[in-house]
Amino acid sequence: MQFVKRYPIPIALALAGVIALGAGAVLLTSKSSSSSGPKISADVKGKGYNRTVVVQVKDRKNGAPIRGAEVTAQGQMTFPHAMNFIDKPLREVSSGTYRGPYTFIMKGNWTVNVDVVDKKGKESKASFPIVIG
Repeated sequence: MQFVKRYPIPIALALAGVIALGAGAVLLTSKSSSSSGPKISADVKGKGYNRTVVVQVKDRKNGAPIRGAEVTAQGQMTFPHAMNFIDKPLREVSSGTYRGPYTFIMKGNWTVNVDVVDKKGKESKASFPIVIG
């Protein structure tokens, strides 16, 4: 009980993540993002360990979808262990929307790191938290 009193916000966030995962999909909000390149938003769909990462890439100035970008996703476990996984390329499935499978190999807190390079070479990075389990 002392742990709950000492860390009420992280526990509440973890519970919110578990509740959202029960719905089958989580709309992710960027925890950190670079500000000069494309705008990134992401969604992780599915249940269990095998998920689908969906990333939308838009022009930061006018909101137009960005086609033809190089988009990768990388999973990083942050709790209960620290593990980094390889970057996986996502393929463009519609204008500015990129998707690909990603396997999170165990329960825990993860961060999905997204890297986008548009056709002009402008790069954006964003990190999104997710709870598996």
